[in-house]
Amino acid sequence: YGRFTITNASGFVTRRADDVVRGLGMDMDMVRNEQLRLNMALRFDAGRGENTSEALKGLGNIKPTLRARLQASWKLQGPWRAGASWSLDAIHRGGGNFGDVSGGWEHRIAPATVVSVGSSLSVGTQRYMQSYFGITEAQASRTTYPVFKPGAGLRDVTAYTNLRHDIGSEWTVLSGASTGRLLGQAAASPLMGHKTSRGINAG
Repeated sequence: YGRFTITNASGFVTRRADDVVRGLGMDMDMVRNEQLRLNMALRFDAGRGENTSEALKGLGNIKPTLRARLQASWKLQGPWRAGASWSLDAIHRGGGNFGDVSGGWEHRIAPATVVSVGSSLSVGTQRYMQSYFGITEAQASRTTYPVFKPGAGLRDVTAYTNLRHDIGSEWTVLSGASTGRLLGQAAASPLMGHKTSRGINAG
């Protein structure tokens, strides 16, 4: 409605072609023109439960929290785009903060069809890295994991390609593929058995 979007998913339910961060929340465009979009979003972050995986038993839960996310995207010369975002644990529940920078290329291959490719690099604060990748002394005593205390630093790098085709004014077909790789201390964490992830989506 106007500059606001409320969504429980991603770009599948947005009124625009732009991505919307997953999770129940609210977005507001603070600045929007042909070159720049500055966006503020509030999101519910479910945290992490130790009962979701046998590998997490004994680590305790990461508490749910409310995240405030500031995102900027720029349309550069020609088909190029750049972006940056920062996500805060707005009510200080111990999840820490993280952000990313991204770049991409977009090309309209037909009047109703757009293909895009890009990549992003993410970082986390010491609190975030410890919560999701670290092992404290207390956690080590309850599990077979060694103590691991990462500092602030790189989390992962991701590359993606997406295809969007508009069918008339109301229907859109979306598809995409991505691959990601953990970096630095996130990759070195004893919790991370797989360093690379891959995904496909369609709708």
